[in-house]
Amino acid sequence: MAYSTEADFNVLGLPALALDGVTDTSDWRDAAQGQIDSYLRGRYRLPLVDPYPAEIIEVECKLAAYSFISIRGFDPEQGANQNIVLRYRDARDWLKALSEGKV
Repeated sequence: MAYSTEADFNVLGLPALALDGVTDTSDWRDAAQGQIDSYLRGRYRLPLVDPYPAEIIEVECKLAAYSFISIRGFDPEQGANQNIVLRYRDARDWLKALSEGKV
């Protein structure tokens, strides 16, 4: 079960235009939750309990947005797509620091 909601993803993940009619992003959010848990496993008790920290929700949306847009054939070197890549990398870096107890 994802830490974020569909509404969270619509605000923190991708704009509606990028979703192109997709109304359910739960598969991508669930996969992102699995990535988050892989960083937290061994250091924190899982699964996290609601209410989830805002940082975790934001990171999940960033990871899910990158996964979602990646299957749509986006070019990470073009325009706004670079922002998605940067947000994804920042999310991974934050999770790594969190797993190491640095944040």
